[in-house]
Amino acid sequence: DQAAIYKTDTYEFFGGISKGIEKRSKARTRIISSAISKLIENSSNVLIMGHRFSDLDSVGSGIGMYCAAVSLGKTAKIVINRKQTLAVGLTDMAEEKLGNIFCEPKEALKLLDRNTLLIICDTHREDVLESTELYRAAQTVVIIDHHRKNVDFISNAIVFQHDPGASSASEMVSELLQYMPSKPPIDECMADAMLAGIMLDTKNFALKTGVRTFEAAAFLKSKGADTVRVRRLFMNKLEDMKLRNDMVSSCEKYRDCAIAFADFDSPNIRTVTSQAADEMLNIEGIKASFTMFDSNGTVNLSARSLGDINVQVIMESLGGGGHLTMAAAQLPESEFESAKTRLCAAIDKYYSQLKK
Repeated sequence: DQAAIYKTDTYEFFGGISKGIEKRSKARTRIISSAISKLIENSSNVLIMGHRFSDLDSVGSGIGMYCAAVSLGKTAKIVINRKQTLAVGLTDMAEEKLGNIFCEPKEALKLLDRNTLLIICDTHREDVLESTELYRAAQTVVIIDHHRKNVDFISNAIVFQHDPGASSASEMVSELLQYMPSKPPIDECMADAMLAGIMLDTKNFALKTGVRTFEAAAFLKSKGADTVRVRRLFMNKLEDMKLRNDMVSSCEKYRDCAIAFADFDSPNIRTVTSQAADEMLNIEGIKASFTMFDSNGTVNLSARSLGDINVQVIMESLGGGGHLTMAAAQLPESEFESAKTRLCAAIDKYYSQLKK
C-alpha cells in the first residue's frame, strides 16, 4: 500500500502504513529453493555477502547459505569486514567450529570469476552492501531478504527471494534449506547461527513473529540449536551496558516517541545505540524510539517500534529504510539538534498521513 514519486534527485513516499502480511503458502519457497540449488550446482564457486556492519541475521543467514553451497560440493566463502561486523561473537564461534569460512572483501575479488555465484543476504540495496565492487563484478546474483522493498533495490538478480512478511533473512534461509534436494547437513553451530538471526530481528520472538517463524525455530532446534548458547552471543560488556543505560535515562519524548543521543565515543557505538533504541520501547507510553550517533560528520539514526508506528516510512522520508519495527537512516548533519529537527518533522509528516 505504498507509492513512491520521483522528484528531480529524490523520492517522495506515500502510504506504507499497514503491517506486512505473512504468506502461508510454501510453494514459492520450494520453487526458489530448487532454483538456487541449480545455480549453485552450475557455479564454479559461491560467495555469500550481507550488508555493511553485519549483524547476527546477516551473518547467520550467510552461514545457512554456506551450508547449502558446501552440501552441493562447492567451495564457498562468506564475505565480511571483520573490523566492522557487529556479530563478533558469532564469527568467532563459527570460525572455531567450521574453520576458515570468512574472507575480506578484497580477498573475495580474487576468488571471483565469470561462473561465480554471489548470494546476497539480509539486504537488497546496493548502497549498503559489504562490498559494492564485488557485486558489480559478479555476473550471477541471488538476493534473499525480508526488508520492505526500497526504490533503489538491486534489479539484476537472477533469483530475488523477497518476503517482507518473514521475520528475518535467517528464517527465510532455514526454510530454503528444508526444501533443497541435497538436504544440507546442518550442524549445531549453523543452527545456532540462524536461530541467533531470528532472535535478533524478532527481539526474542516478541516482534514480527508469525507461524513460520516458530516453525523455522523448531526446525533449527531439531538440528541441535541451543537457546543458551545463542543467548551468550547477545551478551555485552559492562561498559557498554552503562553507556546504553545513560542514553535511555537521558531520552526525550516527542509525541509518542523517545529520542536519545550518543554524546560519547565507543568502539561498539552502533551496538550500544541500537540496544538503547530497543530498551526505550519498554517505557510506558512510548510507541517508537530513535537513537542518534555521529560518525565522521554524519548522524546515524536507528529506529524501533512495537508495530503501532511504521518507522520504515519515517526513515524513508529521511533517505533511509528498513521495515515496520526496525529501520535506519543517515543524515549529512554535523549537529544533533539539526538532525533532531529533521527527525521531528518526519514524525509530524507521518502522523499527518495517518489522519488522511
